[in-house]
Amino acid sequence: EQTIDYDSVQYMNGFLRTQIGRYMRVEQLIGGGNLEDRYGFLVGVGNNYLLLQDISNGNVSLVDIYTVKYVYIYFGNPIFPNRPLGNPGRQ
Repeated sequence: EQTIDYDSVQYMNGFLRTQIGRYMRVEQLIGGGNLEDRYGFLVGVGNNYLLLQDISNGNVSLVDIYTVKYVYIYFGNPIFPNRPLGNPGRQ
């Protein structure tokens, strides 16, 4: 019998916990096939979610880990996306 250990880096949750504090882009599948990019500093990871803090206002977004399709982690200086002025955090 095998036990699931979500802290193991073999699972996305475990790996992302090793990246807390880094700036990242998360591609999320919304609805019937729409992809949306989320940008922010990773501040927490649960069993089924991750928390991204927006650099422009400090707000924290909870992202359902099951909708995450792609994660890009910035190791150098982050390259911030161009954001329209009335809609921080979204492209």
